[in-house]
Amino acid sequence: MLLHSHGYRVYLLKDAKEFFKNHEIRHSLQMLIETGMSLFETVDKWESRKLKKQPPKTSRKWLNNTLQFLSDAAFVLSNVSTAMSRVEGIIKFNDLKNSGFYVDYKNEILIPKETVVQEDYNSILDTSNRLIIFYKQLRIIFHPSITKHLSKDKVEEVKNGLHVFINDALKDFSFREINKIK
Repeated sequence: MLLHSHGYRVYLLKDAKEFFKNHEIRHSLQMLIETGMSLFETVDKWESRKLKKQPPKTSRKWLNNTLQFLSDAAFVLSNVSTAMSRVEGIIKFNDLKNSGFYVDYKNEILIPKETVVQEDYNSILDTSNRLIIFYKQLRIIFHPSITKHLSKDKVEEVKNGLHVFINDALKDFSFREINKIK
């Protein structure tokens, strides 16, 4: 609703009307948000990483290039792996939620206390906290006093990027299609 009030065409997205009544659509939205957050975090870390310590330099240019490539590849793979793990956790969320609420039977009685372990809880808590942070960041970027903390150009850059993403990149996106991936 916040984005809609600022001219973003979120309600024109396929399945958008389902946001408020279909929990699977909300899980799909959460996967999309997590993917976006992970991408922005990776870019942010990449930029600050370039200012920090680089791999050791040798007298051989080819070896320096190889070491730099391996360092960059390890960094990207680590971040992608973390993002994929979080998205997989969101995919499993509905089953975990149901396992935590209901006693089930699959060749044996499945008791919630034994089915959902502490690691599952911590994973979902982490994902939930990241969603809360995303929403807070979204509210902050639209706060009237944001220009006291960020330049007007930077605020407009973020808002324009969000416009392009929502109004253009997601134009043909379907939240139901994500559910078919599961």
